[in-house]
Amino acid sequence: MDREELLRRLPELQKIEDEKLREQVINIFLEHCPSYFWQCPASSSGKHHPPDTRGRHGLWLHSVRAFHAFEDLARTDVEMGLINEKELDYGRAGILLHDIFKQGHEPRDEQHTRENHDRIAARYLGRKTDLPDKVLGLIDSHNGAWYEGKNPENELERLHHRADYIVSRKRCHYEIPDPCEELQEVIQGRKTDEEEEILERLASLQEASKAIDFVEEFTLPGRGKVPSYSLSKIVDYIANGGEQ
Repeated sequence: MDREELLRRLPELQKIEDEKLREQVINIFLEHCPSYFWQCPASSSGKHHPPDTRGRHGLWLHSVRAFHAFEDLARTDVEMGLINEKELDYGRAGILLHDIFKQGHEPRDEQHTRENHDRIAARYLGRKTDLPDKVLGLIDSHNGAWYEGKNPENELERLHHRADYIVSRKRCHYEIPDPCEELQEVIQGRKTDEEEEILERLASLQEASKAIDFVEEFTLPGRGKVPSYSLSKIVDYIANGGEQ
C-alpha cells in the first residue's frame, strides 16, 4: 500500500495537527500494520461490537468510529481545560493505532482477538518507533478493566478508553462523515438489514391491526398490554415513516 491509498482509507490521519506525529502514524500504518487490519472483523467471536463491525472490514470501521467518538468527546474536555491541544493530538494518534495488532503479529496461528493485544501493540511500537510515551500509554490502557493492558491513569487515558468503549457496544452505530467506498458499503448493508427488519415488524403489526374490531387489547414486546385503538395509531405512525 502506498501513502495515497492509505490516506484514502484513513483520511482521519490528516486531522493529526502535529506534522511529526502525523508522519510517525502514517509510517506505522505503511510499514508495520498487519494486512488483516483492513479485512478482519472487530470481534472474532461475534459476541461484541455492532453487527456491521463483526464482518469484513469490521476492525477498520471500528477504528474510524472510535476516532470520531474520541474527537467529539475530547472537544468538551479541551474547552474545560481538562486536556490541551497537544494531548488531543496524542489521542488522535492513539485511537487510530489502538487495535492495530488486535489479532497479534503476522503470521497468525489463529484468527482471533488476542487478549493482550493492547500490550502487544504498546510494547512493539515502543521498541520499533519513536512514538511519544503518552501515545503508547493510550494504546496500552484503551481496554480499561478488560484484557491485559494497564487501567487508565489520567483524564486523557480515561477519555480515550471511553471513546473505544462507546463504539464497541452492540447497539452503537456511531455515524462517521464521508466514509470511504468500502466502509460505506458495509454501513449501507447494515442499514438495509435494519430497514428489512422494520418492514417485517410493520407487516406483523398490520396483520394484528386487522383484528382490532374483535380484540380489545394486544400485548407488544417491550410495551406490555396495548389497547386496540393505540395499536392502530402505532401502525399508522410507523407506516408514515415516524410522522404523525
